[in-house]
Amino acid sequence: MKMINARARDNRGSATVTVLIALAFITILGSVLLFITYTGYRIKVAQYHAYQNFSRAEIALNEIKAGVGHIVSDCIAEAYTEVMADYQMGMDIESAFLRKFTEKLLKYEIISGVSSAPLFPDLPLEAAVIALIESGGFCQYDIAQLVNNVPGFDNDGGRVTVTGVTANPLAVITPGSGGRIILQGIVVTHTTDDSFTTTVTSDIAIAKPTFDYVSSHYSMSGIPDFALIAKEQLVASLGSYTITGNAYAGAVQVFGSPNGLTFKEGTAVVGGYVGIGGAYVDGDVTVRGSFTIDTTASLWANRLIVEDFGRLELLNAAYIADDLDLRGNSAYARIRERYYGFGTGGLASQSSAIVVNGQNTTLDMSGIRTLQLGGQALININEYATGATVPMGQSIAVKGDQLAYLIPQHAIAGGSNPVVFQNDDPPTFITNSEGVISIDLDKAVDLSAELWPGTPISDYIASNSGVQPVLKPLGSTGYTMLYFFMRFDDKSKANEYFLDYFGNNKSSVRAYLEQYFSVYRTAGLITSGAYIYNWDSEASDEVELLWRNASVSAEYARAYDNRRRTLSSSIPAPDGVTPYEYVVNTDMMDALPNGTTLLFYDGVTPVAAVYKGVANPATTGLSAVISSGDITVSGAFTGLVISGKNISVSGNITKDRAKVLAALKATNAQGETFASYLRNVGVDDSSTGNPAWDMDALVFYDNWRRS
Repeated sequence: MKMINARARDNRGSATVTVLIALAFITILGSVLLFITYTGYRIKVAQYHAYQNFSRAEIALNEIKAGVGHIVSDCIAEAYTEVMADYQMGMDIESAFLRKFTEKLLKYEIISGVSSAPLFPDLPLEAAVIALIESGGFCQYDIAQLVNNVPGFDNDGGRVTVTGVTANPLAVITPGSGGRIILQGIVVTHTTDDSFTTTVTSDIAIAKPTFDYVSSHYSMSGIPDFALIAKEQLVASLGSYTITGNAYAGAVQVFGSPNGLTFKEGTAVVGGYVGIGGAYVDGDVTVRGSFTIDTTASLWANRLIVEDFGRLELLNAAYIADDLDLRGNSAYARIRERYYGFGTGGLASQSSAIVVNGQNTTLDMSGIRTLQLGGQALININEYATGATVPMGQSIAVKGDQLAYLIPQHAIAGGSNPVVFQNDDPPTFITNSEGVISIDLDKAVDLSAELWPGTPISDYIASNSGVQPVLKPLGSTGYTMLYFFMRFDDKSKANEYFLDYFGNNKSSVRAYLEQYFSVYRTAGLITSGAYIYNWDSEASDEVELLWRNASVSAEYARAYDNRRRTLSSSIPAPDGVTPYEYVVNTDMMDALPNGTTLLFYDGVTPVAAVYKGVANPATTGLSAVISSGDITVSGAFTGLVISGKNISVSGNITKDRAKVLAALKATNAQGETFASYLRNVGVDDSSTGNPAWDMDALVFYDNWRRS
């Protein structure tokens, strides 16, 4: 009994059991702790990726917002400058500024489809924009244009994508002058390589800046945005040069090799013609001129004349009152984007067309989006003893086309057209009394004769009033040539005739073209006031006609007439005024003695000058120059050059708004400011020349959300 009790009191194995139980508990506890720690780590990793994804998606969205802000800033500056350039008393400047700002924003690259906006599918771009502004509406915006500066993060294990909530995201224009333009539904997604994804969606709202807000940052003048004003001619010599900024010249001449002018970042206004070209010497091309309107510039001019080996490139909008005349052999013209020939009159100087008189011509319009030729090509026969211009039925014509408008020889008494006769022995239908020639058209022309089977001449001209005789004396030979042309006072009748003539004489028309064109390409969509050829000489043997009756507004003519007087599309001036008289205080200039030079100082540094006579300011360090005479710019010049006669360019000229604004306030030894020698140029003393818009007040997020 004692032995049993002794064994019962023996506890030597319990410690082992206790240790095993403790180890098991600790193991379980450790496992729980490890699991909790791992779970926390996974949570931290997920949080890190979520934060990283969100951060990078937000960075991308902020970059988009900053890009929109940059666009808004550009549009503010452009709208303000144009409104001030067009300012006139009584103008609702606030409304004008808001309209221009909105127009420029909607026509910027981020907006697409304005010309086919759902509310206004049949309106051209400008009209659709105005309609959108006035009614409140919507159009599409281009996602691709928003991502130019968005970081991709490809090198950091992730990528960002930008899409729209819908396939065709909308830019909504809220009604009223105080409304907003809202780019709806921008979706930015960042995805890491291990598929962690965060999406941020937001609208970007663009408030319309008030004019007072903008004017506190900006100059009260458009003149500082000009690089040059030449009353008479702008001439390029001894090289190819670039004009950066707005410019005016009474005429432009670019002749000589390798002479050339390129206009960038502004509007070039030419009061008369632009002449471009060269010449043969010993059978070789030794002289050539070129004239280029860059993609950032536009051109207003009366006429474009391309002589032998001249090269014309219009890479942006061009507004031309008269013809593009490719009169030289091997002339080259390339037209891109928009060409508006707005002349619609019946005279040669008032009708916009494209006329080819030289051989081996290149006319490339394959990159054009809008071609509007308001007038007709004309056969100009004013140089002859008797005759006038003969309107043709197309807006693009080669010299050989005039044969289409000769009355067929079988319809002429004697069976020929032209008729060649001795002055003292004329045909029976001609009376020559003491050198005065009279023509009996009833005897000379048979209007019942057929042009082609089943179609008499009388279908197009009902009486002899539609017959235009043209007399050309052959020098002192005693002989005269007499042509009989068909003449259509009604443009639609001329168009109808040419279409029918074309259909019955395609082989002849192609033969005319081949004599003149080495390359001829037109765009797929062309609007014009008359027929034009559509023919790609490199790709097709077919020649077709395109015609679409486009209304040609007289607004272009008025705008051009104003621009070549006041530099503004809306401010008129009396006849005889040029931008030189409008901008320069000619009374003060006339009062100066000949040969006078006045220097104007910003502190101790001369920054501007006025010359009574010729000037060569390139090496003087000046930034604004006025001369009553010729100016030769013989090196690179930054600022503004104004001449009462001609400007000869042998260096680049670049606008500099800030420098010109400073020059306007500069003073001379007599205490006069440089601005006192100018008219219609105000200066805002608060202007810094480097506007810093508050983009957070103008461009901001709306309906922001994260998922």
